[in-house]
Order: sequence, then C-alpha cells, then structure tokens
Amino acid sequence: MRCKSWAIGSFISILGFIIMVHTDLRSADKKAIQEKLPEIEKLLSSVSHPKYPGFIVGLFFDGEPLFKKCYGQANMELNVPISESTLFNIGSTAKQFTAMAVVLLAQQKKLSLDDDIRTYIPEMPDFKEAIIIRHLIYHTSGMRDWIEGFLLGGHKAEDSFTHEEIIKKFILSQRALNFDPGDEFLYCNSGYSLLAEIISRVSGMTFRRWMEDNILSPLNMKNTYVADDHHMILPNRADAYNISNKGEVSRAILNGSILGAGGMYTTLDDLAKWAFNFEEAKLGGVDTIRQMNEAGKLNDGTSLDYAFGQYIYDLNGLRLYSHGGQGAGWQAGLIRCPEQKFVFIILANNSKLNMNIVFPILNILFQDQFKRKAGAPKREQFAYQEAGISPIILEEYAGRYWESSTVAYTVCHLGDHLTIRRSGQPPVAYFPASAKDFLDKKGEANNKVSFNRDESGNVISITLENTEEERCRTAKKIRSLVTVRKSDNVRGEVNLKEFCGEYVNDELGAMYSLAVSGDKLVAKHHWGEEIVMIHECFDFFCGDRFWARDIEFIRDEEGKVTGFNLTGSRIANVRFDKIAVQ
Repeated sequence: MRCKSWAIGSFISILGFIIMVHTDLRSADKKAIQEKLPEIEKLLSSVSHPKYPGFIVGLFFDGEPLFKKCYGQANMELNVPISESTLFNIGSTAKQFTAMAVVLLAQQKKLSLDDDIRTYIPEMPDFKEAIIIRHLIYHTSGMRDWIEGFLLGGHKAEDSFTHEEIIKKFILSQRALNFDPGDEFLYCNSGYSLLAEIISRVSGMTFRRWMEDNILSPLNMKNTYVADDHHMILPNRADAYNISNKGEVSRAILNGSILGAGGMYTTLDDLAKWAFNFEEAKLGGVDTIRQMNEAGKLNDGTSLDYAFGQYIYDLNGLRLYSHGGQGAGWQAGLIRCPEQKFVFIILANNSKLNMNIVFPILNILFQDQFKRKAGAPKREQFAYQEAGISPIILEEYAGRYWESSTVAYTVCHLGDHLTIRRSGQPPVAYFPASAKDFLDKKGEANNKVSFNRDESGNVISITLENTEEERCRTAKKIRSLVTVRKSDNVRGEVNLKEFCGEYVNDELGAMYSLAVSGDKLVAKHHWGEEIVMIHECFDFFCGDRFWARDIEFIRDEEGKVTGFNLTGSRIANVRFDKIAVQ
C-alpha cells in the first residue's frame, strides 16, 4: 500500500542505500569524515548554483549533527542566501505533527481514535458507514482529496483559499466516498484537514495556538510556525521557486492556508529537534511514540506501511520511517532510522531539485566504514514462449479491471495481442506466453499479467507481477468490453460529437464544455484548466490531468449520453450530468 507521491518515488533509491548500513556510527572516524567534506561539497555544488534557489541538508546521529550545509538563494530578488536560520515550508511532512496532537488529546481523554468524526463535526454528511478518527490518520476514510476537488472545480494552484473554505466547500459538500471506510488506503489531504478542525473544536483553541502550546513550545521549536494565515510575516522565510525544463526561474505562489495537512514552516535544526523526540520521548512519553509508530490495518486485516503521518519501510530487517512534502516550489524530506539513531533532513525552495542527492552523499561519507548487507536477490525475468491464442479468448480478456477505487486497467484486444493501460499511463502491448499469461516483451520480460477465471470459466481478475517487486497486485474485472468489429477498429466505433455539450457537477459547482478538437475531446472550464480527453475504447477516455485520469461516459436506455464519471488519482467516480439542450 504505497502512496504514489514523490515521498516514495524520490526516496526509493535513498532507502535502497540506507538499509545497507550495518555498523554503529559511533565507530566511524570523525576525522576521516571531515577529510571527505571537500568531495561532498563538490557533489553538492554540481547540483546547485549560488545565484539560484537551493536547499539545506542535515545528517544527524544520536541527537548530534554529522553534516550540515546550505546551498543557493533564499530570495533571488534580494540576493539573500539560504542559511541555517532560513524557514522552509515542509508540506505534508507536517502531517506527523497533526497526528501527534491527536495522540496527545486521546491520552487526555478528550477524544478517542475510534470516535465517529460526526461527534465533533456534526455537519459532516452521513455516508451510512461511520468514518472514525483512526481512518483519517491512516488515509483509509474514503474521503475525496480536497486538492483534486479544488482543481477539478476550476481553481488554480495559486488561487487564494482558507482552511474554513477547504472544510466548507470541498469537504462538507462531498456527496459520496471513494470507498467504504477502512476498505482501502488512499492518501488523502482531506483527512488531515478534518483532524485540524477536530483538534480546534475539542480543545476550544485555534489549531495554531494548540500546536504552539502543546508541541512546539515543549520541544523548544522557537523557529517553527503554523501558518493559519498565508499573509503572516514569518522571519527568515525563504521564497519558493519553480524552474522550467528550459531553466527559467519564476516565483511559486502559495496563497492558501492549509492546516493539518501542511502549512508549517520550520528550520533544519528545529525539524531535527522534532525527529530526536522519537528517540528521547521528552514530549508524550514512550507510549506516545509507540502509538506514533504503529502501522494501520484495513478492515480485512491487511497491514499498512503507514503509521501516524509516517511511511514505514521494513527492508532487510531495518525499519525506517519517512515522509516528504511538496508544493508551490517547496520540497522537504525527513527520514528516521531508529535502530541506527540516524536522521536525514533536506529542505528546499527549488521545485527541480533531485531529492536523491542523499544517496551519493552517504556513499562518500561512509563507504570505508560501513559494511553492506546483501540485498534481496532480484527475481528472474519472465521467459517468453510464443503461444497462439484464439481471438475469442483474447476477447474474453478485454475489459476494465480495478485494483483500487482510483487505479484501473483497461485491457483491449488488438490483433494477436492485448494492450493494457494503467490509470494515468500510456497503453502497453502485452504478448501471449501461454493461454493465460502475457508479457510486455517478446523475450526476457520484467512484467507479467495473468488472467484468472472462476469455477465456471468466467474471467474475474488479473494478477500483475514485476521482477523488482516482492508483492503481486490484483485487479478485479468489473466490465467486459465485447468488441463489435468494424474493419480494424477494436476499440469500438464512436462519434466524438455525441459527447459534446455542457456538463455540470453540483458538488463542486463546476461546469465543463466538451468539444471536439482533432481526434480528441477537450473539456473547458470557463476559468480553470482544460482537460484533454483521449478516446481509449467504447465510452472510456483517459484524461491528461492527475486529477482527471479516467472518464467513463454514461448512457440512458436509448443510448444517449447523459453524463460521465471522472476519476483522478485521489478522487473516484465524480459524476457530471449533461445539461439537456432545450
């Protein structure tokens, strides 16, 4: 159950290195490390420029800094360099602070993790199945993510918004859930925004004031701020910047006030104090830290690799806790390795920084002192053997398969093979290696898809395997695509003009106009970003936005198009109804 956000993708090679550490840092020769600092500086200089936005890096062990270094500009217009006192927005890394607040309030008997959230927010819609506080913490509530709703509703990332508007317009207005609470893990900012609201209502204080009095002050985090008003003056705050593929730099604007899910500014040393508390337990005590590190579970008993605002990795016997943050030019990352009492922190105001920079840094520092554990052996590639399969069987495999509420696979029959498209990705050709197994290459392949049947012979699911993944993934078949052939068209004949018109969603107050542009549909909002819809098969289209990846049009009994359901990466089946032409 891994979130597809940058926190996983950008840190995966980092983790692959850190898990190999197998000796006590106390035995490392600090003098030898000091001698390698010029090599580290050379590496960091190669990915930074003194006149461009940059970053600060910190490596800590047992509460003490091993290495700290600043690179680049905090403010390009005023030529202010980044320093150890520079404030950075840490994005979603703030979620573990919110989770800690909930744990402390639960210890004070002011709430319970198993309380229905409508106990504290009675104006929440009744979704029949109760959403409890624990669901919000573990991202298992089924709530739609307000950020994707914000963008789908026609807003732009730089638009102004407040915490109150997030709650009222994009959370309380939700008409349906992505899935039943506890059934799935799906990263959701809405849950942590609701936690901030619950904390405020339970305590009778503003979220900012409660966090200051009960977390920041006890940990002496004097340079950390909860920005409940984006107009706040924050001493030493850096500006954030976006850098285009052409190297053009522009200011990144954050005009929103995000509470609970983000919205915190801090320094390297202050964030290190927070990380050290997981070992020292000065705030909350041992039981609180144990709770913070506890992995969640789904309704079926499946364990999650997510704790209280932290991803968990248990690789080669070494447990790591990590979370990152990203948005509006800011990037942040925090990794803890409790067994080694090791902490890595990186804070950046540069949207293009490659966060994997920690990998070569650690390699330079400790390659002489550290022994490496042998990594898990890579699985052998799948061997391809040509298998002739009748078109009838290939046709039976064609369909829509759902791995989760927001991840679908569309399988189409194309000649002597299949094409398979995962949500948000282009279609990939798969070739038959047996009656039920298909590979993505004629030869040694890394990916295999197997089709599964029930006792009656009906195709019910697919199993997806990758040589670099330990676990297989399964997606259930929810619809067949029975192709009516016309010439070589195996995707179903469509007339794009029949999808044109005005479509409205009352939940978001959004309306899109759909029109044909070449061989595509374009959905235009009167002030927001447009969505390019590429025909996939029959009434299925794929969108070009992460918040609009899969679109399925709906027809009435007479075959007329009456609307569509839209699914993004964190929102599922958002219904738009077609406005009838009078």
